[in-house]
Amino acid sequence: RRFFKNRSRDRFLVRSRTVEYEGLSVQIRRSGMIEPILHQLYYKEYERPEIDGLATVIQAGDRVLELGAGLGIISALASRAAGQSGHVRSYEANPGLIADTQAFFTANSVANVALINAVLVNEADPKPRLFHLAGSFAESSLLGVEVSGSQGAVEVAAESLSRVLSEF
Repeated sequence: RRFFKNRSRDRFLVRSRTVEYEGLSVQIRRSGMIEPILHQLYYKEYERPEIDGLATVIQAGDRVLELGAGLGIISALASRAAGQSGHVRSYEANPGLIADTQAFFTANSVANVALINAVLVNEADPKPRLFHLAGSFAESSLLGVEVSGSQGAVEVAAESLSRVLSEF
């Protein structure tokens, strides 16, 4: 086992740089990797409903549009389900996740995912948006709601949802 629970502090200690999850090698020391996510990966619970649904919804050759790539796990599994003839276009607003997520794709030989640092909005000619960063990438938001561990905001490109749908 790669994780050990310290009963006195209820914290997980990691003795490896990666964990295997759904046939993917997931780097543990990377942006966005927080203790609750490590816990979910270890117990095979991370994004479980989404993962269970992928096999029943996505078929070989499909095109998948994902909003919020996060760590890239769902993108990679959607890529696998769509096969070599399929394609995944994944949008991620948090610029701090892009490099590590792209490295994750490369390390796992995921070739048919286009990772785009932008948000999709329902406007014909969108302007960049402020994206509010939080301590956990899952709490970051376009809404600007105060969350624990607020880390300011960054400007992110915006693309027209209708244009992306018609082109993709």
